[in-house]
Amino acid sequence: LLVRPGTQDRAIIGNGRPPAPRNSRDERVNPKPPRAKPLTDRRIGNTPAQNEMVHDDIARLKAAGITITEVRINQQQVNILGQRIGIGRPDTQLTIVQGSLPGGQRIYIEYDRSTSNRAMPHMFRLLSNDPNAIVILKQVN
Repeated sequence: LLVRPGTQDRAIIGNGRPPAPRNSRDERVNPKPPRAKPLTDRRIGNTPAQNEMVHDDIARLKAAGITITEVRINQQQVNILGQRIGIGRPDTQLTIVQGSLPGGQRIYIEYDRSTSNRAMPHMFRLLSNDPNAIVILKQVN
């Protein structure tokens, strides 16, 4: 549903083991997260297509009848328990609680341009902080 066929999009499913050591600043972060900001007009960058795709993906999940909670756009990383686990700001993060995907699964989505080389470092950092999550890397131009 979120990985578009025929694109460079990919989903990486955490296996419970961090793929790399955690960033020391992430390890020391206060686990109490700030409140989730309203989703309206939240942006992830200067590229209109990226900002549009963020909101389209959230709408697509809701239209499919999938219940999502703890949706955050461009805010510090929070896990399925509602604990802040990193200072990095995933483009989109949410928890799927029912629907066609496994219930109770934390998902992080990164939207990068084809000219960017940040997708894999983002994935490693996100899964190092939350090794049971799903990370979706989307290419947007």
